[in-house]
Amino acid sequence: MKRLLLAVSVAFVAGLGLLAAVSATGSPSPNAGSAAVSRQHTFAGYHQIWSRALDANADSSAIFLKNVHLTGRRTANLVVVVAGNNTSDCDPGNPVRRATTYAFNAVDGKLVWSRSTSGKGRCTTAGAAAAGAWVYAPGLDGRVHRYAAASGTEYRRDGWPKPFTLMPYVEKASSSLRVSGKYLYVATSGFIGDAGHYEGHLVTINLSTGKSHVFNSLCSNIHVLLAASPGARNYCSATQSGMFGRGQAAVDPQSGDVYVVTGNGPWNGSTNWGDSVLKLNPSGTRLLDAFTPRNQSYLNQSDLDLGSSGTAVLPTVKVAGKAYHLATQAGKGPAPSGGPVAIYLLNRDRLGSKPGPGHLGGSLQTLSTPGGGEVLTAPAVWKTAAGGAWVFYGDDSALGGFALRTKGVKRPRLVARWTVRGRFTTPVVSGNVLYVATDGAVEARSPLTGRLLWSSASGSGGTIGSIHWQYPLVAGHMIFMTDENARLYAYKLK
Repeated sequence: MKRLLLAVSVAFVAGLGLLAAVSATGSPSPNAGSAAVSRQHTFAGYHQIWSRALDANADSSAIFLKNVHLTGRRTANLVVVVAGNNTSDCDPGNPVRRATTYAFNAVDGKLVWSRSTSGKGRCTTAGAAAAGAWVYAPGLDGRVHRYAAASGTEYRRDGWPKPFTLMPYVEKASSSLRVSGKYLYVATSGFIGDAGHYEGHLVTINLSTGKSHVFNSLCSNIHVLLAASPGARNYCSATQSGMFGRGQAAVDPQSGDVYVVTGNGPWNGSTNWGDSVLKLNPSGTRLLDAFTPRNQSYLNQSDLDLGSSGTAVLPTVKVAGKAYHLATQAGKGPAPSGGPVAIYLLNRDRLGSKPGPGHLGGSLQTLSTPGGGEVLTAPAVWKTAAGGAWVFYGDDSALGGFALRTKGVKRPRLVARWTVRGRFTTPVVSGNVLYVATDGAVEARSPLTGRLLWSSASGSGGTIGSIHWQYPLVAGHMIFMTDENARLYAYKLK
């Protein structure tokens, strides 16, 4: 009988216990909201309890494994990180060439196990995922490795480790791996500089059967991993369209449909899907719908990737008795009407201007990102006790909170409620508190106002260094954070 454990990441956050609980999809429960926020004046903050050195930068977030049965009948909570990048983002002249998956005891920081991979890949900016008794981590050999959570022993039967690229020298696992139900999702992109013949794609692995399916965002009529040799049956002449943004493979908690977003690359509305939000069925075998901005050609030519951020799936809301299933998407470029970098409000029931994929336009609304900056982080979603919905974005200009307006309007509208200037990474909502990192500090803020509640830079017993794409993991009464100094930090609620 397989041991059960709980994996927690940016998409599977846990409440603080003394505040509100969070559902298995990562969205706050319907009972969360105003009551907890009203008690935030008593927020005591956190104290650093340990930090550990890593062999390289863990350029994503950790995951949390609860009640793992170790040898000798011991049970422990583990925190797992994948360290596989450096401060130059592994540019061509400075590859990493080695990625290590670490499992630490969450309480005292003692190393429980570690496993490393090497290969033709320069680095990875992805984190691990977990399901059942297993941890799944990307390797620099272009494969997903399956480790026993308790010991780190690698499973090497039934086709494991599973390939996610045939070209690891130009393609990497960029965004963190995602598990939803029986499926494991791996999104790929190129390396910094967009060099080489790469194509973004989503690999969906059925963890029950071990079978994999590939959806290529270029040459999507080819359903296997692409190769670099012209004339081969699995060769695609088009390039780029990488799925590199944080928060790829966002899952609709109702239907199980999965959303990926592509960066620059050609678009033809049939087989090539550059700068597009793609809605796939849970098995990743069928493209159900798509959103592509009307200025896709301009975005592509100007290197203004739509896919620099993942899709935010919002809770269902009602306007005048009509239910809306919404999402938001931000990127690096402006809306077709011009102006600053745009956030798009989308209808998940019809993403484009017409039913089905292959149509330009169709957004319900566009508005500016916080500070007008390019978004290279994942969004965070919060549902209040009253049934309202918020989405939060951080970028190199600011952190912003956007509320979904449903009263006194004909259809839902996003409204910018507050902005805090600064450089921020991916925000996380847990227990009605907004957590985010900036250079030199992990912060806790009010989701209603953006007001600072706590900073690791002020009396926490230790703080972090600079950041790239790292972001916090909140699990119970603890926060885990990595930085560009190749360290993992643990903080505990006072």
